[in-house]
Amino acid sequence: MQPTFPVFRMENTGTDMDNHDNTSAPKGFSWHSQTWYGPAQPIESGAVDMLNIGFYPIEGGTTGEFMIQWFESGFYNRKVPRLMAHSDGWQTLADMPELIQLLAKIGKDFPTPQEVVDGLLALGFRDTTQREGPVTDPFPSIHNRDESS
Repeated sequence: MQPTFPVFRMENTGTDMDNHDNTSAPKGFSWHSQTWYGPAQPIESGAVDMLNIGFYPIEGGTTGEFMIQWFESGFYNRKVPRLMAHSDGWQTLADMPELIQLLAKIGKDFPTPQEVVDGLLALGFRDTTQREGPVTDPFPSIHNRDESS
């Protein structure tokens, strides 16, 4: 007897990725450890570094993305990359055959984040990493005083 699996149906939530057209958005990436907030924001999965890769419209948001995360490996005695994609990012993977070819080429040597970034840049991906934080005044109460008082 064949096992049966439940069919899950998700209600349309109206996210940016619904009915997305990846052909109109530039391919890009963001490198977690190089962001201004990266050192203070641990990666949920316990990874030591991460690249988010996807299609990022100029006006913001994404039409689809996935991640490559690096984990410490005692077995290999080095950081080992792992491709991570939720089901809403699978189409994005399919729309990037040149990236899959790059990963197949360099994957056996456990590439570092920098080596993957170099490959992404060579393929024409945009670096969207936010390296500088928002400009905020640490002492607004001092600097916003009325000069006449």
